[in-house]
Amino acid sequence: MKFLYLLFLFFCLSVLTSCHSYVYDQKIELEGNEWSYVKSIDFSFEIQDTTNMYHLYLEVEHLSDYAYQNVYAELEVIFPDKKTRKELLSMELSDGSGKWIGDCNKTICKRKMIFMPRARFLLQGRYKLNFKQSSRISTLKGIKSIRLFIEKEKKSK
Repeated sequence: MKFLYLLFLFFCLSVLTSCHSYVYDQKIELEGNEWSYVKSIDFSFEIQDTTNMYHLYLEVEHLSDYAYQNVYAELEVIFPDKKTRKELLSMELSDGSGKWIGDCNKTICKRKMIFMPRARFLLQGRYKLNFKQSSRISTLKGIKSIRLFIEKEKKSK
């Protein structure tokens, strides 16, 4: 009986740990739950495997009384060869009816979204992703953190 219990426990642990093998995972907490347009959120990571595809996710953690449906951010990608690319992102936090999307409790919501599916990194080296709040409001109150995590796409057999 003890053996079956240990076998079951081992199975559960192996399933839980194999679900998400992120090659990068970092969360940036925002002081005072505020994101000012002058505060850039910067992530930096190494890529060595240029043959694989990657999925890049963002998780926005916000207070449940956040006043807006989304967050606009300017994304600047800095490549290992120092070339840059900029684009505007709209991170949708609620649906059209105003209901929060994601995992919410009474005070906090977490919205996970894929923002670069099946991305391919053509160069080995250090990549930097800088996010600047780009809403019409100079300081967004109620944004707790921004998390970036990168998952290597599993190759089909």
